[in-house]
Amino acid sequence: MIILFLGEEGAYESAVESGIREGGSPIFFSSSLPEPGLLVSKGLDAVIVPAQRFLAMAPLQLPVPVLASGPPSLLAECLAAGCADYLREPWSIDEVEARLSRHTGSAGKWPENTGSWDGSVLSGPGGQQRLSPGLSTLLDLLLANRGACVTREALSAILGSSGVQGRSIDMQMSRLRGIFNKLGLDSAARELRSNTDGYCFSFPCK
Repeated sequence: MIILFLGEEGAYESAVESGIREGGSPIFFSSSLPEPGLLVSKGLDAVIVPAQRFLAMAPLQLPVPVLASGPPSLLAECLAAGCADYLREPWSIDEVEARLSRHTGSAGKWPENTGSWDGSVLSGPGGQQRLSPGLSTLLDLLLANRGACVTREALSAILGSSGVQGRSIDMQMSRLRGIFNKLGLDSAARELRSNTDGYCFSFPCK
């Protein structure tokens, strides 16, 4: 696993348990959040954000799971704000990997016998198609936030669109629906729905 801790080195050292794990750590830290597309292209599996910073940035919708890290007193507030999981400080690398296994192990999978998604190639009863980097990142974002509305602001950041109300978002979603239908993933096409705030993908992936 490759995990980004969003904060300075000092904040990371105060959050994680002391001691060095044999084999090294899969976590690196950065003071700024990379572009959503870069998270996918670099193969990141998750982002850990200090609780106060997460609450200031919420809703934080990325194509990978977002975990908040902080004291027990902020657990309920962070979960309500949309983090995938909450790490009570201090936490260990092993705990992070164990918690992430339930998210990353199934985030991109379709129900058995209906299709598959490996991060770049989407397959269904009607064949398979390699998606463009932009559509791949878009689908990862929808899957990571499955069942919840992904805001137009988040989609705009993925697509590099200047306006959240522009037609570029709707055109890309229409293209994605068309690919679903072409590959025989009709139920996925039906479950990609729009509302005034953004798009929701409720396809029951397992």
